[in-house]
Amino acid sequence: MRSWSDSTVQRLKQVFVKILEEVGILADRKTGELRRLMIDEALKNHLRKIGDGKYIELMGDQ
Repeated sequence: MRSWSDSTVQRLKQVFVKILEEVGILADRKTGELRRLMIDEALKNHLRKIGDGKYIELMGDQ
């Protein structure tokens, strides 16, 4: 099985960082600091109802 080249991995990192910047999640490119996500209450309630409340915590909410 072939693995990705170093240049492919580097390009994927660049694209991922750009996406995070464009959607407003990446607060600081140098430090990699991310902004806390605002999660809709209806979505939180749904996740809890179906037993996936752990995702709320993983997204940085309570």
